[in-house]
Amino acid sequence: MIIQSLERGFAVIKIVESQRDMDILICKDLLEDQESRYMLISIKNPDLIYKSMPFFTEQTENNSFSDLVECFSQNGNFYIVFKYKEKERLYEKIETEVYSLREKLEIIRNMFSEITLQDMPAAIQYEGLQRRNLLLDDSLSVFFNYDLREIKAYSIMPESRMQTEAAAVLRTVFDVEIEAKSVKVLEDFITTLEIGGYKKYIDIYQEYDKVYQEILHNLEEDKVQPQGFLFRLWEKMKLFWRKAKPAFLILVVGIVFIYMFYNALKPQPLPASAKDIKQIGTVMIEEEK
Repeated sequence: MIIQSLERGFAVIKIVESQRDMDILICKDLLEDQESRYMLISIKNPDLIYKSMPFFTEQTENNSFSDLVECFSQNGNFYIVFKYKEKERLYEKIETEVYSLREKLEIIRNMFSEITLQDMPAAIQYEGLQRRNLLLDDSLSVFFNYDLREIKAYSIMPESRMQTEAAAVLRTVFDVEIEAKSVKVLEDFITTLEIGGYKKYIDIYQEYDKVYQEILHNLEEDKVQPQGFLFRLWEKMKLFWRKAKPAFLILVVGIVFIYMFYNALKPQPLPASAKDIKQIGTVMIEEEK
C-alpha cells in the first residue's frame, strides 16, 4: 500500500496496530535510502482529527522537533509522520546488561539532552518515555519513537505527567543505587519529579546536570558507596550471575543431553526379579550347551 503526501510517497512495510480511530504503520520513503524508516499515524476519527490537526500542524513549524517529519490529509484521514528508529529498548537493555554508575548517569543525561534538543511538547515527551518507545544503543545514546497511543488524552494531560514518567525511567535505571541508598541527591531529584515539582522542562535539565556533576565528583572522591559490606557483596553476586547465566544454562542443557544420550546407548540389565523360564505348558525348552 502506498500513502502519498505532497512531496513523498510512503510504502507501508508493517501494520503495527489497527484500531477504529487510528492505525499505526511502519513505512519507507520510496525516494530515499532503503534503510530509512518512518512511523505513520493515520487518524480516522473525525473528532480526533479536529482536535489533533491544529496541535500537530503547529509542531511542524517547530524546526527543533526534527523527529516530526510532516502532517497531511488524504482521503478523509489525517497522517502524522515521525522518524522511526530500529534500536533496542532502553528498559530491556538495562534489565539484561550491566552498566556502571557513570554509564547510567550518562544515559539519563543523554535522555534529557535529547528531549531538550527536540523541544517537544510535554504530552509527546510522555509518549517518548513509554517503555515501548524509549530506545538505547551501545554508545549510550537515547532515542524515541512516537506511536501516539495516548493521543486522546492530550487535551487533559497535565504537564507534570511527563515528570512522573521520567521519574519511573530513573527508578529503573538506578534501581541498584536507590536500593543501596548510596546517592541521596539523586533520590531527592527523583522524588521531586514524582510530585511534579518542576515548573519548566529547562529546570529539570539544569537540576539533573547539577546532580550529574555532584555524583561524578563524589565518584572521583570515592564517596559513593552502598550501605554495608553484605549489600555490596550481594550486588556483585547479582552482576556476576547476569554475566554467567547464559553459559550456565548452556552447560546444564549439555549435561542433560549427554546423560540422555549415554542412557540410550547403555544396555539395560534384566531386573533381579526376572525368571528363567524353561517350560511353556507341556513344551520343554532345551538350553544350548
